[in-house]
Amino acid sequence: IALVRSSNELGVPILCAMGAGRRLDPTQLRVADISQTQTCPLARNFRHALRNLGIHKGVEVVYSNEKPQPPPMHEPEARSTIGSLTFVPGAMGLIMASVVVRRLAGLP
Repeated sequence: IALVRSSNELGVPILCAMGAGRRLDPTQLRVADISQTQTCPLARNFRHALRNLGIHKGVEVVYSNEKPQPPPMHEPEARSTIGSLTFVPGAMGLIMASVVVRRLAGLP
């Protein structure tokens, strides 16, 4: 939140990653303005925190449109953590790299 506030004040574009925990489908990853996100609980909390600072849009994020999978009921310790499979955050990072390179190259 502090980085977004500072980048906003300085007019520097920023790209943020939202939640990848308990997601299984990297094809559900999307790039959008924070005001357009849906399904992702982390994006919802992030959006509300930004609104409290007067930032309603203009923050580009990568988020998953997939509903988080429930924790396994037979593993009580798993309910307190938000794990992820390695390929979903990895795919998110590759998407972010692609967005940055395209922006630097002046491409859509």
